[in-house]
Amino acid sequence: MQEITYIGRIIDNKKQAPISGAKVLLKGDGISIYTYTDIEGIYRFRIIPGSRGMDATITVETKGYSPYSRSVYLSSQDQDLGDIKIGGSSSTSSDRPSSRSERNNRSSGFFPLVILIAITVMVFVAFSNRTQINQSPRNQNNPSGNLVR
Repeated sequence: MQEITYIGRIIDNKKQAPISGAKVLLKGDGISIYTYTDIEGIYRFRIIPGSRGMDATITVETKGYSPYSRSVYLSSQDQDLGDIKIGGSSSTSSDRPSSRSERNNRSSGFFPLVILIAITVMVFVAFSNRTQINQSPRNQNNPSGNLVR
């Protein structure tokens, strides 16, 4: 059998922010391994699930949060274990992998900020150009050295 990399992500339920450094334990048919999430809250397990897949349990432990467990089915067809949201009023998990649109929405809070900054820069440039046009000098030197009024 071939080794398969399973991947998932741990997220704070209230802040919708990734949790780095969380210990993620995977227990299943004859295996018990653990890893830690990276700065983006992502964890990875490399295992051989067997020809028919296997049932397993994922347990998450990290400082400031209650321990969290959920059952998963590991198969060779689906390596994305989805998001696990911990903390807050209720801990939830997505049983299905995140869709492409859900992944794109993770950064949607950033887009309005970029627009706001761009508009601010454009307004600043427009006002600075307007100020330069209105501030024409009162006296100019002509090439002969005489003042022109």
